[in-house]
Amino acid sequence: HYYISLTGTNSLKETQEGLSLLGKSIDATITAQGKPALVISFERADISKMVYLKGNLALMNASRMNFGEEFKIEDGIRYEQGTGTMFIFRYAHEQECQNNYSVCIRNLNNNPTCRHQRLKNFIVLVFSNNSSERDRTTKKIAAVLQDQF
Repeated sequence: HYYISLTGTNSLKETQEGLSLLGKSIDATITAQGKPALVISFERADISKMVYLKGNLALMNASRMNFGEEFKIEDGIRYEQGTGTMFIFRYAHEQECQNNYSVCIRNLNNNPTCRHQRLKNFIVLVFSNNSSERDRTTKKIAAVLQDQF
């Protein structure tokens, strides 16, 4: 189940109508199964540690990552595993994915705790101080993405 909280800056009728319209729009995008396809693909993972991300605001709320306005996400997941954290971002078009991956590389190339990879329309980021855990997790994610998408 999903709980979505929308907040307005005031209680004017226009604000309430706008929030209602936004809520209906969000509700219409939730799949019939109640889970986004990306979450369904990683169901074997401990869902209690998984956070679905829809857009940049969700990413900012779920992490300290801030690559600036040029980095955009459509949707993704954040997952805590062992001593690390992984992010998977999905894009509708390969070119958009490539553009955003270039931003990731510029921001993360000097980060020794991050392993990043681009797979088709996905960007995978794995943060961990344990290099073997980073590599193992990245390989598992790649296998799931190649199998499911």
